[in-house]
Amino acid sequence: MGAQNDRKAARQDVVTRLKAASTVTAKVPTARIYDSRITTVIPVGQLPMLNVYTSETEERRRGAAIFFDVIHKLHIECFETQTPTGDAGADDASLAGKLDDLAEVVQSALMTDPAFLSLYEVIDTIRSEVVLDGSGDGRRGLCRLSFDIKHTAQYDPATPYDLEQIQIDVNLIENGTAPDSDIDAELDITGLDT
Repeated sequence: MGAQNDRKAARQDVVTRLKAASTVTAKVPTARIYDSRITTVIPVGQLPMLNVYTSETEERRRGAAIFFDVIHKLHIECFETQTPTGDAGADDASLAGKLDDLAEVVQSALMTDPAFLSLYEVIDTIRSEVVLDGSGDGRRGLCRLSFDIKHTAQYDPATPYDLEQIQIDVNLIENGTAPDSDIDAELDITGLDT
């Protein structure tokens, strides 16, 4: 499977797991958990919301030529809103608290799921970033969770091995003298994979 398909499969798997996690859906309706990155301004009425996307992939050769460590950067953006109360500082604090709570629920849903954890050899780094924005009808904010997830990919050579036959010649020596003729032994190997 190529890197593009790996990224797509990782995103879709995370979306499916988040939609199935009751702790997550208690905070975000399943219809607002997306396998995409939405870059437009989101109306307050459509929050809270989760966006799952991948931003980059790195492939590093591991020893043998056909094995690669594949590292994806997986992001989950947790969007929340706060209705203005007239106290901007309190509104920001409340919004930041909501974002922290939502991000904690999302992270916990994945990191306590043994099936999710078994998909990857390493979940190396988890980072979070909080951004507050907006005014007027409500403050918007997001907490972006970022994960480095690693697995091994195998790329079989385009040209298959073409070794089909090995011939072994055996000469017998009895009592220190060579026999009158050679004894031929033949080993035929077909369907060799390695």
